[in-house]
Amino acid sequence: LSYISGLSAIAPNPANNVQSVSRATSSKHDFVDADCLKARKDTVPASLFRKLPKPYINLGFPKMGTSSLHAYFGCGGLVSTHFKCGKSSKKCGVCTRESVKAGLPPLSQCGKADVYAQLDDGVHFPQIELLEEFVHGYPNATFFLTFRNMEKWYHSITHWPPRKNGPHMDERFKKFNIT
Repeated sequence: LSYISGLSAIAPNPANNVQSVSRATSSKHDFVDADCLKARKDTVPASLFRKLPKPYINLGFPKMGTSSLHAYFGCGGLVSTHFKCGKSSKKCGVCTRESVKAGLPPLSQCGKADVYAQLDDGVHFPQIELLEEFVHGYPNATFFLTFRNMEKWYHSITHWPPRKNGPHMDERFKKFNIT
């Protein structure tokens, strides 16, 4: 197993040599080369790219950089999912549970992707609840554990989604005993 507990600024695509991300072009997260910042050509040798085995699976909580992780790999040309998996736009939290219930590895019914940037659906957290199934089902996967300053994370979950009167993510966490 490969574990990554932070993200360096080196992208996975040697053709683009992307270093960081400015924005996604749409709510569907289609990435256009112009949206990705470029690194100098001499920063990383091409031989270092694409060494970590796929799929790349984020085990972190929501609002811990999942959108940035998704955009980062999308700019690198990889197929990345975020919250919704596959062409059916089914929530990743749902398809992972359905896969395991059917006796399959967690991502089997979630569509094909290189990167799974956010697996939870706000109610189910397969990256926690099904961790053992992920490790056994994908023994060569690269697992990411993203993290963020706790004060900033708390502010983010108490203001997401951005609506005046809530409910916000922290209230869902309390309801489902996540906190």
